[in-house]
Amino acid sequence: MKALNFLSLVLIIFVVLLLYNYSCIAKQEISNSEIYNLKGYILLKEGNYKKSIQYFQLAIEKNTHSAIYYNNLGCAYYNIGEYKKAVEDFKLAINLDKNYIKAYYNLSASYFWLGRYFSAIKYYLRAKNIDEDYVNQRLDFDQLEKTIETKMENNPDDKDLKRLYKNLKKYNDK
Repeated sequence: MKALNFLSLVLIIFVVLLLYNYSCIAKQEISNSEIYNLKGYILLKEGNYKKSIQYFQLAIEKNTHSAIYYNNLGCAYYNIGEYKKAVEDFKLAINLDKNYIKAYYNLSASYFWLGRYFSAIKYYLRAKNIDEDYVNQRLDFDQLEKTIETKMENNPDDKDLKRLYKNLKKYNDK
């Protein structure tokens, strides 16, 4: 009986140590991912977008469950004009966090630059439903109007763009 109790105790201690080591390894992986994300974020803010992409990808390799990492990667792609890749990453961020307003807002901007204006409006409205103040603080209607006017000069036959401009003018004049 004593031998059975001793073996049970040893087995319990072994399992506890095994679980403790596993949790330390998991924490180390998350910590590494945070470091990579931070390095990527610093590079992003410095305007070194391509290098930041590498670090965000390393962060995601270590932790595939962070909406922030995917959003940051999308921002880097957005800043180098790779809007399709940005859209993919913003959507992944939204899949991980259905209320992640930054990803919705960024997705809206990416769709705008891809010429998918109705998708841009759809995600803009979703962002606005989550946090209207956040969206209002970031959207400069005058700048948007100028951007659309420039796009219309380059694409005079784009009916969707003309319709978007007309609706924006109505909204902005209110």
